[in-house]
Amino acid sequence: MMIEEMGRARPSGRRMARAGALVALAAGATLLVAACSSGSAAGAGGAASAPAATAAPAAATTDLTGGGGYGGGAAATQAPAASAEAEGGEAYEVGLGKDATVGSYLTGEGGRTLYIFTKDSPGKTVCYDQCAANWPPFTLTAGETIKAAAGVSGTFGTITRTDGSSQVTYKEQPLYYYVADKKAGDVVGQGVGGVWFVAAP
Repeated sequence: MMIEEMGRARPSGRRMARAGALVALAAGATLLVAACSSGSAAGAGGAASAPAATAAPAAATTDLTGGGGYGGGAAATQAPAASAEAEGGEAYEVGLGKDATVGSYLTGEGGRTLYIFTKDSPGKTVCYDQCAANWPPFTLTAGETIKAAAGVSGTFGTITRTDGSSQVTYKEQPLYYYVADKKAGDVVGQGVGGVWFVAAP
């Protein structure tokens, strides 16, 4: 009787094989889930985070009253660009502006008025430091050249400043912008200190 009961209790070989296959399948599924989870974590960990945006610096103010700049106005928040931007080394055209009071004058980048400083000598500038901050020199970068607009008959050239930049000259007089001129057509620098005047064609 005990032998017969033991025979009924023992599982057949087919049932044991099926159970073993289920265990193996469950183990394989566990390994697959673990591998996928590991790959996802690695991908998330390797993703580069975007750099935090940096705040733009506050606009610096320029004192127009000191440092040899011969400025007489209020502080300007931004100086006009000092260099002529000509793509691919093309010639940069110096234009002409006209004012009812001062007459015709040379214009540089963006139509801004160009000036001369009567304390300069032909082919030489004495405007540096605070003076150059108030009156940014009109300069060219490597490969840029100047051509005259219709009605401009004088000769353009360049001189080398102490910082190595090339300042444009007209009839041998170095050319400058004025920080108090806010837009094309402004001639605020005319007659400042009795030594600054628009560059006449």
